[in-house]
Amino acid sequence: MVVAVSSAVGPTVASGVLAIASWPWLFAINVPIGVAAVAVGLRALPRNEPHPSPYDYPSAVMNAFVFGLLILPSAASVTASVTALSPSS
Repeated sequence: MVVAVSSAVGPTVASGVLAIASWPWLFAINVPIGVAAVAVGLRALPRNEPHPSPYDYPSAVMNAFVFGLLILPSAASVTASVTALSPSS
């Protein structure tokens, strides 16, 4: 529920801020909110014991590589469509 509400309210509030102020104000507003969220999270969330097994670096690298390969074509298609729609000089 929190994710759904923040996904709807966040862009609306951001557009309202940008309507009356420049974009650096978004950072000026969001940094204190982020610091407060981290402070509340550190205080309210339980501490977890470290996992006994070591971090799986090969799997992390493969995961990043595969997601990069999945995202790259969509980024390239957006760039191609923007290039195709832009007026030629």
